[in-house]
Amino acid sequence: MANIDWPAGLPEPRVGTFAESCVSAYADDKAEVGAGRRRKRFTRTLAKFSFDLVLNATQKALLVGFRDAVTDGAVLTFNWVHPSTGSIYEVRFSEPPGTKHVAVGTWTASVSLDEI
Repeated sequence: MANIDWPAGLPEPRVGTFAESCVSAYADDKAEVGAGRRRKRFTRTLAKFSFDLVLNATQKALLVGFRDAVTDGAVLTFNWVHPSTGSIYEVRFSEPPGTKHVAVGTWTASVSLDEI
């Protein structure tokens, strides 16, 4: 597991925005004649997660600080708790999360995570 944990001060994902998928665990080998072959690339299937957060000013500062300083610009891995199962995953940002101002004192952020 990573030495860094997802900030406890951030809210749960906004309802209806949480999505979970997996990285393709196989590679297809094309044959010149006949059926191609499919083989596994990994010994386990890795998950991908995406969700939106609704943030106040304090939570926005927490997310930006976590992204920029704690994870060194969204490079380092961290522990994240799955909101439905409670399982802990070691993840990193797929891309640095950005924020969007939607109302006075309210921002949204789109977060994409890749399991490591």
